[in-house]
Amino acid sequence: MILSPNRISINPGLTSTRSSKEHRYFDHFRHRTLFGLMGVNADSEFWHRMILQLSEAYPAVLHAVIAISVLHEYLSNPSYATQRVFLQQYNKSIRYIRALESEDEIQVTLTCCIIFVCLENAQGNHGKALEHLENGLKIYNTWKAQDAPPAIKQAQENILEVYTRFDVQATSFWDSRRPVLIYDSDIQEPECGDRFPSLHAASLAQQYYELRIFYVLTAVSPKPSRSHGQQQRQNPSNFEAPFPHRTKLLHAFNTGMLNWKRAFDGLIRSSFSTWNPREIHRSLLLQLHYQTLSLIVDLRVHSHLTTNSSQIPVSEHQRFQSIIDISRSVLTHASAEYKNAFLTADGGVIASLYFIAMSAPDPHLYQQAIALLRLVKKKEGFWQPEERC
Repeated sequence: MILSPNRISINPGLTSTRSSKEHRYFDHFRHRTLFGLMGVNADSEFWHRMILQLSEAYPAVLHAVIAISVLHEYLSNPSYATQRVFLQQYNKSIRYIRALESEDEIQVTLTCCIIFVCLENAQGNHGKALEHLENGLKIYNTWKAQDAPPAIKQAQENILEVYTRFDVQATSFWDSRRPVLIYDSDIQEPECGDRFPSLHAASLAQQYYELRIFYVLTAVSPKPSRSHGQQQRQNPSNFEAPFPHRTKLLHAFNTGMLNWKRAFDGLIRSSFSTWNPREIHRSLLLQLHYQTLSLIVDLRVHSHLTTNSSQIPVSEHQRFQSIIDISRSVLTHASAEYKNAFLTADGGVIASLYFIAMSAPDPHLYQQAIALLRLVKKKEGFWQPEERC
């Protein structure tokens, strides 16, 4: 059987075997939890269509989404009974994964891993979430290496989009993490042009650069020679020493991000007047992530600026303030969403504000960032506001 977003065989008996409680929680997932998880990424094929189709076809996915729906209720109104239902549904999903037939196993397992990452992050269990993510990435890399028809390749792309977002979050959250995902040589740098065709295209292109920049920043170099190790101990602040090609790679990606910005500005000029509030929210987040990533790269390439704030020119102070101002606009524009204390699998404002709070050159800047972090209740993947303040 070919599993694809457009061709999934529905198990006719699956709906009828749900209990009334499971029906209720599944409806809750479809109408409430799902929209929180997808965040502003409403045109994601995985969240918009695949997850629901697979839920109708495979008990492993069904019980995983019911589990996260139950957890959503439990975190809003904790009770022993709800906690027990959550654990039962989580365990049911795992049991069904173990019983999968080989032809169905990979796509269903990867889908369940995505939900499991969300389940653990929502509870603050980031270590367990990372285990699920890294297991999923290993399975994905094996799957991607296999010959597959076009329908499967489309499903792979839909799933990869979500895993890439998680990978960006995890790699920025743990700056000592060793990246796992290995991209195929056939994945080319985005051709941005003068204008992106859509916000979704801009988001995918931005993820390409985000992941690679964080990989370069956190890369572990081969074990140095004795003389190199002595040199590094004498000059530990030398950013270039442990990874000689790091700065060159960062400069290359920064050039790519400038091309991204040109295409994004072209999209804004042509389409902004037609966007709804959710699309405006998404455009603000893309702008926020661009400004943050660009500043991170510049500070790391010119590492002397991070150790001596008196050398940071006024223009760089303005870049810190710009990130704060965009974050404030996001929180003002979508205040109801950020007061919801559950979880989104998408990116948001927390990582950018935390970067400002930890890196800003003067107290006025990082105090603003901390004040804004305290307004955020929503968890953003691996990032949680209460743990960052």
